[in-house]
This record gives sequence, structure tokens and C-alpha cells, in this order.
Amino acid sequence: MIKDERLYIAAPICFYPRGRILWAARKDVAEFYSFTVTCPNDRKPAASPDPRVRSDSIFQGCVDSMAESTAIIADLEN
Repeated sequence: MIKDERLYIAAPICFYPRGRILWAARKDVAEFYSFTVTCPNDRKPAASPDPRVRSDSIFQGCVDSMAESTAIIADLEN
């Protein structure tokens, strides 16, 4: 059991057809091994008609989640 470890898992698979299912599977595996998991889409962006405000809030949510994590798993495809 991994105690008090918090993983941040990021990958572009969420943009693929059925990608959210794959992403959820990765999260489920980590949680099976007792990790607390955070993903980039876990925090809701600011409700604003301005896309710049929304993108800034998404970015800040990712930064905050990574800062709270003890490890980051990033799948950066070519």
C-alpha cells in the first residue's frame, strides 16, 4: 500500500474517441494501489463567456493540482 502519495496523471488520450474511458482506467489502476489521483479535468474551469478567462482557470487548476501532488505521470506523445 502506498500511503499519503498523491499522483497527478495527465495524457492527451482524453481527446481521443473513448479516451475518457482509457483515462478513467488509468486512474482506477492507481487508486487500486491506494494512490490518491488527480487529473487535469478534475477541477471545473471558471464559468465565463471569455475563452481567455476559462483557459487561464484551466491552467491554474492544473498548476494547483500538480503542486498538491507527490508525483506526476505525464504521457507526452510525439
